[in-house]
Amino acid sequence: MIEVFKTNVSDAEQSQRILEELSSHFLESRLTFDLDDCDKILRIEAQSICPLFICDYFHKKGLCAELLM
Repeated sequence: MIEVFKTNVSDAEQSQRILEELSSHFLESRLTFDLDDCDKILRIEAQSICPLFICDYFHKKGLCAELLM
């Protein structure tokens, strides 16, 4: 399964922390940020992904994530 999210993550340091934290929730997955994209894309490849978990995780950090269809 692959899900893509529009985020408001602003820098590489912040994105690295998020990737490390999310990796512990999505074992055997691939998570990447594209901060050069205007939508600051987070891409997750995993067996199963709950978009609501991702959006809630970002909200708790004071950030935004929106599932792109």
